[in-house]
Amino acid sequence: AKSASGQRIRSCEESKRVFSRRARGLVGGSAANGGRVVAYEFSGTERARGAVSPSSRYHVKKGGDKMGVILEEPKHKVLDPSPSLKTTVSNFTALDLLKAAAFTGAAVAVGYSTAPAGIKKQAVVTCATIGGTAGFFNAYQNSAGRLMGYFPNGQ
Repeated sequence: AKSASGQRIRSCEESKRVFSRRARGLVGGSAANGGRVVAYEFSGTERARGAVSPSSRYHVKKGGDKMGVILEEPKHKVLDPSPSLKTTVSNFTALDLLKAAAFTGAAVAVGYSTAPAGIKKQAVVTCATIGGTAGFFNAYQNSAGRLMGYFPNGQ
C-alpha cells in the first residue's frame, strides 16, 4: 500500500521486524531521511485532534531520536492532553507560585552568602535569575502534569 505522499506503508509486524533489525545494527538507514526511521503508532487522541490522517500507521522522522515521549499512562483525569504555554501558566496554583518564590529566595541567599565582597550584586542577580528560572520550570512541570493527568488535578 502507498500513502498519500507515495511512500510505501509497512504493516505493523513488518515495521517491528525492520526496526528491530536496525536497532541491532543489521540494517542501515537511508541517506535520504538522515539515516533514521522511527516507528510510531498514532493514538486515537492524535487522530481526533487531526494531527494525522486516520490511515497513518507510522511516521518517518529525519534526524535524531524521538523526544518528549511519555511512556506511562495518565493515572488521573486528563484535562488537556497537549496544553499550550498559556493554558499551562494560567493553571499555576498558589503552591506553584510559592515554590517558584522559594527557589528564587534560596538562590538569592546562596548567591549573597557565597560571593566575594566585590561582586555580591552581580552574584545575587545571577543567582536570582537562575533560581527564578528553576522555580518557573518546576511550576510549569507541575501544572502541565496536572493538565495531562499525571498528577492529581483536583477535578
